Amino acid sequence: MKLAWVVVAVAAAAQQPPAKTAEEWSDHGAQLARAGTIDQAIAAYHTALKLNPRLVPVYLNLGIAYFRAGRYAEAEKPLRRFLGEHGGNAQARHLLGLSLLEQEKFAAAIPELEAARRAPGADASMLVALGVAYARTGRPEEAEKAVEGLARELGGSAEAHLLLGIAHARGKEHEKAIEELEAARRQNPQLPWVHKWLAQTMMSLTREPEAVSLYREELKLNPRDAEANYQLGAILERRGEDVEAETLLSTAIRSRPDNGDACYTLGKLYQRQGKLKSALPLLERAVRLLPENTSAHYQIGQLYRRLGRQAEAKQHFQVVERLQQTQREKDRQAILPLVKNPAIDLD
Repeated sequence: MKLAWVVVAVAAAAQQPPAKTAEEWSDHGAQLARAGTIDQAIAAYHTALKLNPRLVPVYLNLGIAYFRAGRYAEAEKPLRRFLGEHGGNAQARHLLGLSLLEQEKFAAAIPELEAARRAPGADASMLVALGVAYARTGRPEEAEKAVEGLARELGGSAEAHLLLGIAHARGKEHEKAIEELEAARRQNPQLPWVHKWLAQTMMSLTREPEAVSLYREELKLNPRDAEANYQLGAILERRGEDVEAETLLSTAIRSRPDNGDACYTLGKLYQRQGKLKSALPLLERAVRLLPENTSAHYQIGQLYRRLGRQAEAKQHFQVVERLQQTQREKDRQAILPLVKNPAIDLD
């Protein structure tokens, strides 16, 4: 029934008189968004803004459409443009915070989510997003204090268990993490992120089959989650399950174009399949994003060699040798005794 409604809605939108003004294109975009044709809605909003860049509300609608499409990096710019004139809009702040969070810009996400939290109507999902941002900032003491405070605020809810589970997972306390995350899942099996974090914890314990099932559960709830798509895609690529891996990795890159690991993994898959033209831009992007990744330089060196671009291949193989030499030196230093006072005779 829902599908039939969407078809009717799209048909009705198509039968409307051709849009001419910016306002008409904006309305057309809204109709398309309500019908679920998000990519077409995005195109309509862009046309509206091209005709009238001062039509500020369209920036919010464009940001929402990009967010719904899982294109978080692209959502950021129109949301910031809208907030430049409507800085107190809680919905825009919330969406901007979530878009930054999905891009792993955790420190930047915190002030946006804090601002949205102070607005009326902030709910448990807002507090979870804020807690995740704090947990991922790389400042352990500050993060622990913030997460514990948010967990107390959430009481004994599923969201509270999720936050505590994430904190334990970040601290490599795997058994405690599993206990909290399983408690969250029992209370609310539809809770976003809980299956993903359980899967990541299982991977840390080399329990891959369980992790695969959990990633699949997460993607049922949140099909465009960049991390879940990448992690499951990487597992399947290692297994040689290329068709599904390609879909997952492509979705991860669409959601996060700066995910160097996803670009590398999909590029490697294409090179293994002999699709050299498809592999090239992905591996080139991977080495830009991951300049210290030995495997990425090796893969693109191999690709350039296969394409007959020997000079470029040589450059990347030289980088591989340099990185390997640096790692060997680090390993050597790690096993040498630390002599704090050279005057002491160790014999």
